[in-house]
Amino acid sequence: MSDQWNNRVSEYLDELEELAFTMEGLLEQTKIKTSGGDPREIQASVAELESKLVDLESKVAQREELIHDPGAPRKGVSLQQILRDDSQIERSLLAERVEDVAKTVSETNHKAIALFVCQYHLLDCSTHILRLLSGRDLPATYHRDAVEPSGGGLFNEAA
Repeated sequence: MSDQWNNRVSEYLDELEELAFTMEGLLEQTKIKTSGGDPREIQASVAELESKLVDLESKVAQREELIHDPGAPRKGVSLQQILRDDSQIERSLLAERVEDVAKTVSETNHKAIALFVCQYHLLDCSTHILRLLSGRDLPATYHRDAVEPSGGGLFNEAA
């Protein structure tokens, strides 16, 4: 029974790893499309990313099923905890794979957040430049309540 569980964990990791690499590729494409500036291409890429994110969320549910499966070798709160410190070589190798895939998913998450922040600032760039040129005060990026003085005065005087 536990060999079946090991096989299911291995298949789960294969699928999760493939999904993470697909998301990384989509993030790279979206980054390239973002620098190209075509909103339609960016939206299409973002829609693909959203679809893969739904797939990733379903993998979390699948992981929970594996953790609580009666065929699991022991009880635990994570796959890594269940697989760790096991005398079976196959389970030790699976524990290493779990760690590697977790790192890949984490790196993909960081890249997605960085891309989002970049797109957010690029989207707001023209508004920021217009406010600078007009000499009006510009609210701080993350504290929209606070108002900080902004430039534009010297540029306007020079014009």
